[in-house]
Amino acid sequence: MLEFIGRMLLGVLDFVLDLYLIRVIRRGRGHPPRPMAEDAANLALWEWLILPIYGLAAVLAGFLMRAAGAPVFLCVAMPGIVALVCALRSFRKRMDL
Repeated sequence: MLEFIGRMLLGVLDFVLDLYLIRVIRRGRGHPPRPMAEDAANLALWEWLILPIYGLAAVLAGFLMRAAGAPVFLCVAMPGIVALVCALRSFRKRMDL
């Protein structure tokens, strides 16, 4: 139970720090300020949209390792790079960076 509470607090702290960093980066680049609620909603939605992409990358890595007989590094690197590129493109667009 204590581990669950600790992980929940760590998740909340991670979200708050991500929100703060996004606002600092946007302010540093000279973008006009937006309401914090809008930034928080965009960040939460992005995190919920990106989770299935990570899951799909893990499934693809497992498929490549089992069915294609590819080396472990390639099985993890290829889906990981695709997931990273998709995540960064959607993040920059959603957060208006």
